[in-house]
Amino acid sequence: MTNTIQKKFKVSSTQLLYQSCPYQAGTLLISGPFLDELLTDQNHISCDWKDIPSHLSGILIALIGMVLYSYFCTREGQQKANETAAQPFQVVEGESDPLLNAENGKGGLTDVVVPKAPVWNSNKDLHA
Repeated sequence: MTNTIQKKFKVSSTQLLYQSCPYQAGTLLISGPFLDELLTDQNHISCDWKDIPSHLSGILIALIGMVLYSYFCTREGQQKANETAAQPFQVVEGESDPLLNAENGKGGLTDVVVPKAPVWNSNKDLHA
């Protein structure tokens, strides 16, 4: 089912997870206590509520930490991207892209000339 949804909306699995997570959380929040009572025959809604604030404070502290971590990671990534974009690309005279040289069969790190591999041909089966 996940693969079908991914193909239909043309999204990756991560994007699908991010987009569907709030709906899944809401559904679990609403239906979870009723389903839990149905499966365990125990009423968890009438639990000891004085323990809840200590658990919620721990969750809140963890949530704040995750938000701050995400914020600073995103900010650092943006700063690195801006620094990279701000640096001009300089080409020294007589120097070109080494990958292009290797592809064209020109020397590079070694003096041995490597023959160029044959290119894949999609019509290969038609001319066999």
